[in-house]
Amino acid sequence: MKIDFKHTSTKVISENYPYGFNLKTQKTDWIEFHPKHGFRHVSQTINPKTGRANNPKKSTYYNVALLGINEDQHCKFWACGFNGENEMKISYKHLYENFNLYTPSQMEYLYITAFNFLALHKKALVLYGGADSKNVQSIIQNSFVKLAQCINSKGSLNLWGEILDLIDFEALNNSRKPNYNPFTIKEISI
Repeated sequence: MKIDFKHTSTKVISENYPYGFNLKTQKTDWIEFHPKHGFRHVSQTINPKTGRANNPKKSTYYNVALLGINEDQHCKFWACGFNGENEMKISYKHLYENFNLYTPSQMEYLYITAFNFLALHKKALVLYGGADSKNVQSIIQNSFVKLAQCINSKGSLNLWGEILDLIDFEALNNSRKPNYNPFTIKEISI
């Protein structure tokens, strides 16, 4: 099923949205952006009995999010993050392909968040995978440079594809020590 993504500030209005068992109403969906927290889905219905708007329902915050409309004209919410290899690959690819759907301030937030999560990924490989810090740094250094360049551009550059190509996930995974377990239990005599 194809989903047509809309700009993150676009409101999607659905008519004849089910309200209880027998009633239909209007539902409005939109994405709320906060420069320190990220993106969240907000929806609000109209009470068909009174004609007044109900309180908005708000989701938790996500690193990356968009609203879309599917072929049946239903609103769909898509969200992802930067935590780990799979999420990085999905989010970077999405942001490269849909760069024009985000404002420069949103893109600046996304580059800063991606930079921080890449730094956390490096630290996790060292602490929990036993990888050598200098080795991991050398593998992802060029990605840090590109991300910093994008942050300094205030979100005007679309280098997500280049950054994704620069991260050698296979080399990162191979940098882990085999059978490394930082959580070993040692017997303590009292």
